[in-house]
Amino acid sequence: FRSCRTLIKILDEYDHSCNLTYLTINSYNCGANQSEYQSMINSIWSLPKLIKRSFNTCVLAHTVFQIPTNISSSLESASIPSHGLELNQLHTLIECTPCLNKLHVYLDLSSYDNYIPLTLSTLIDLKLDSSHVSAVSLMKFL
Repeated sequence: FRSCRTLIKILDEYDHSCNLTYLTINSYNCGANQSEYQSMINSIWSLPKLIKRSFNTCVLAHTVFQIPTNISSSLESASIPSHGLELNQLHTLIECTPCLNKLHVYLDLSSYDNYIPLTLSTLIDLKLDSSHVSAVSLMKFL
């Protein structure tokens, strides 16, 4: 897809009885503004039977992933390896996906302002990517 608008339009065509369970977006280039990007993320999180969602090799206008503002009651697996999630965003992402048991994210461990420790009650598989992480930062996270 070359625009968030196209993807949003496709997702909007699916109604709430949609049987889509797996969604992978490869080589995605999104030149959308923040509200369009947020709308796209919310549309994906609203798919009622979606179990697995993945963005691969994404080139987005936003360097930080926009956390959904709604809750997915079906999403069990999410892969967001190309976007830097801040620690508190990771916490919010987990709250928005209560059935999440597998997560792959690129995590920005440089920000500890108002960090809320994670409750990983449903996660059984967590893969964290990060770069330039000091041993002190990693120990604070763990």
